Amino acid sequence: MNENATVLTAHPQELRENILVAEGDTVILRGTEYVLSKDRYGYVHLTPAQELAAG
Repeated sequence: MNENATVLTAHPQELRENILVAEGDTVILRGTEYVLSKDRYGYVHLTPAQELAAG
């Protein structure tokens, strides 16, 4: 895995699954679409896609 890769872990009650994502990808959580971004410190931010489309 690339050192700049971001891994999201989805953990329902029983299953665990690693999902490799990149900056700018979108994910849907509980029916809301989010765009992923990472700041210069390496923190990942989820911004609702509707906010980006409106602004």
